[in-house]
Amino acid sequence: MNTEQALITVSVLMITYAHEKYIKQAIEGVLMQENDFDIELIIADDKSPDKTEKIVENLIKNHKNGHWIKYTKHKKNKGIQPNFIWAYQQCSGKYIAICEGDDYWIDPLKLQKQIDFLERNKEYAVCCHNAQIIDEKGVLIQDKKIPYLSKDKIFTELEMKKCIPMLTLTLVLRNFKGFNDQIIKSNNVINGDMFTISLLGMYGKGFYMENIKPAKYRVHSGGVWSSKKHNPLFVFKSQINLYSALRDLHNEEIELVDHFEERISNCHQNLLANMDKLTFKEMFYSNFKYIKRNYSKPLKCIYNLIKYNGKYIWFSVLKK
Repeated sequence: MNTEQALITVSVLMITYAHEKYIKQAIEGVLMQENDFDIELIIADDKSPDKTEKIVENLIKNHKNGHWIKYTKHKKNKGIQPNFIWAYQQCSGKYIAICEGDDYWIDPLKLQKQIDFLERNKEYAVCCHNAQIIDEKGVLIQDKKIPYLSKDKIFTELEMKKCIPMLTLTLVLRNFKGFNDQIIKSNNVINGDMFTISLLGMYGKGFYMENIKPAKYRVHSGGVWSSKKHNPLFVFKSQINLYSALRDLHNEEIELVDHFEERISNCHQNLLANMDKLTFKEMFYSNFKYIKRNYSKPLKCIYNLIKYNGKYIWFSVLKK
């Protein structure tokens, strides 16, 4: 989308799957926004097996701002990142804000504040704010998801490329020409949000805003990260997947290639430190081809495995 041709000021991108308990609150957080510009709410439902569709249709019909909503329920499940990419391609706004169907905003001036900032500061590609962590019932777990951020802060292009923590549900970014072609590269990336932040670093700086009431980030059993964050193998695969994709994305910048190679190496070491030898041995057999394909220095990988988990195990592995 060429921002000069955009008719809508802000497209709010909301992907959802099986968020029946939460989707109404997520949508109302968007529809309550007070602003002096046009908004569209793109809801991409990844074939939810619940009553999400009925809830959305009721809001379209009965909420005063229901006409903002453009709802699509896919006939086949796409998966999280492919659904995000599809939804991004539907956005016609000059700016894009993101909020998934199990999170929600509470500041009615959130979008106005962020758009005003981006309009005044053309060198910034994106701005964000903080969020509180809540459980399935809305009970507060943590007052700030990123505790060290307590005042306005600039993120440089390099920090962005290296995946500085920025919360997806708080982002407002420019809808850059050509960005659509780049985001497609994240189709098979598990941590698509981090890929997006790194990609935005190729377009400009980022800015953290403290003057916006924290959004609500929900932790629940149906969430991808909530349900799997304590599984070391899932974390390992997702991180290797992400850092390999980012290494390829920034393959012309030696500093970044080295940075992501180091992160990949650290992933192996962290997994070794958190898994018993038998479990890791089984993981290594089943995922060796994956590691070899995604790691540009497989011999170094093998060396790390031998060094950090005992030669007596890995000599027997290599003989096979």
